[in-house]
Amino acid sequence: MVSIEYLENERKKIWEQIVDLQESVKKKTSEYESDARQASKKCSEYKNRCETAKNEAKQFLEVVQHAQNEIQQSNVSSLISEIQIAHDELVPKKAVISELTLDC
Repeated sequence: MVSIEYLENERKKIWEQIVDLQESVKKKTSEYESDARQASKKCSEYKNRCETAKNEAKQFLEVVQHAQNEIQQSNVSSLISEIQIAHDELVPKKAVISELTLDC
C-alpha cells in the first residue's frame, strides 16, 4: 500500500505546480493585455492615417472633376480637335515645302 507520507509529498508537489501555473497565467495575461493595448493603439493610428489619405484623395478628385467640367464648358476640347486636324493637314504640306526649298 502507498504510504501517507508519499501521498502528502505528491500533494505538495502538485500544489506547487498549480501555484506556479496560476502565477504564469497572471503574468501572461498582463503581457497579453499590454500587447492588445499596443495593437489597438497602432490600429487607431493606421485608421487615422487612412482616413486622412482618403480625405486628401477626395479633395484631389474634386479638383480634377472641377477642372474637367471647366474644360468641357469652355469648349477647349473642340478647339484642341480643330488644332489637331489643322496640324494633320499641314504636316504633308511641310514635307512638300521642305523638298521644294532643298531643290532651290
